[in-house]
Amino acid sequence: MVTLTRAHVQLPPNQIALKCPLCEEQFHLHYTEDEWHRVNTMIQSAQKALREDHKTRHKNDAVEMKWNPLRP
Repeated sequence: MVTLTRAHVQLPPNQIALKCPLCEEQFHLHYTEDEWHRVNTMIQSAQKALREDHKTRHKNDAVEMKWNPLRP
C-alpha cells in the first residue's frame, strides 16, 4: 500500500519526505517494505499527484495518487 499525506510529524521508516514542486507544503510518501524497490517510480507518481493537488491548495491531508503496483 502506498499513500501520500501532509507531513505533521517526524519521518518514520518506510517514508520519504516530498515537497510540493509549486509551493513549500511538505508531504510524506508511505510505502510497505515489499515495495521499496519501486521508490523511484512512486516518487514520480507522487510529484504528479502533488502538482494536481496544488490546484486545490492542498486542503486535504491525504493526496489521491494513481499508483499501479504491477507496473515494472
